[in-house]
Amino acid sequence: MRTQLLIAAALGLTLLGLTSYLFLHKSTQVGYTDDQINMWKGFKKTYNKKFSSEDADQEAYRMNVFFDNVEYASQDSTMGITKFMDLTPVEFAQLYLNPIENVEGSIETFQAIQANGDIVVDWVAKGAVTPVKDQGGCGGCWSFATTGGVEGANFVYKNVLPNLSEQQLIDCDTQNSGCGGGLRDVALNYVKATGLATEQDYPYEAKDGKCRLEGKSHPWTVSGYTSIKQCADLVTAIQKAPVTVGIDASNLQFYTGGIFSKCATNINHGVLLVGYDSVNQSWKVKNSWGPNFGEHGYFQLSAKVTGDQIANTCGICSRAYAPYI
Repeated sequence: MRTQLLIAAALGLTLLGLTSYLFLHKSTQVGYTDDQINMWKGFKKTYNKKFSSEDADQEAYRMNVFFDNVEYASQDSTMGITKFMDLTPVEFAQLYLNPIENVEGSIETFQAIQANGDIVVDWVAKGAVTPVKDQGGCGGCWSFATTGGVEGANFVYKNVLPNLSEQQLIDCDTQNSGCGGGLRDVALNYVKATGLATEQDYPYEAKDGKCRLEGKSHPWTVSGYTSIKQCADLVTAIQKAPVTVGIDASNLQFYTGGIFSKCATNINHGVLLVGYDSVNQSWKVKNSWGPNFGEHGYFQLSAKVTGDQIANTCGICSRAYAPYI
């Protein structure tokens, strides 16, 4: 009798375990069609998103977030599925945007530059821009925008393109807050006073660390920078060299390509302006979210002209700095 009870108990536990296992592995699929489940599986495979059997609740949550974002991104042709689709907007902002540079840009338009003929500038094609980098889960966009500006200035004024250290700014610029955010003008003042090491000498770690500049060469500097707050001045500046700019990047979480304009003007992300096209009425911008973001790591913003005015899309004209040597 005792043996029978033990066998029954064992069978009961086995069935309970099997039921729990099946529940965990099916819980992420409740309420979704086969096509949606396949879309989710494709997303996980493409972006190497992995969940164990113990993470079933977390996967169910991420799947819900994913499809909420898919629905939102379907509203605009420049948006689609990206590696950020399983993050809520709040999570995305915490990981990739800049909480310190969260200011309201002007929503007005500015007087367009009066020029003879079309203006087409692309500093990437001219060789003034280093390869696209990836800030990872560190809110150090300000450091990437700053090094990009300094790199471009050295190319234009000294005919050399250094690959400079963002990690030095994150660790050593004590007036900013490392992965917690920073201001690009403050960073440029640091560069002017101290200079930068190369990426090779002070490599990126995507985390806050102790300043380790002692014993390292850090000769790459600027003489100063011009502050820009109008689109006409930004058009003038980008013809001379790449420019570090601030934008509202909240909706760039879903950007896949094309000329983007679906944004407010609450500046929360530092990037590098590398081009302008008056024919297509667009800005070309280098991001710091890796080469798989958008258009090979770059994105386009609308520079739509209405009458004699250029739209200040995403606040791009409101807080720009043009370094010079």
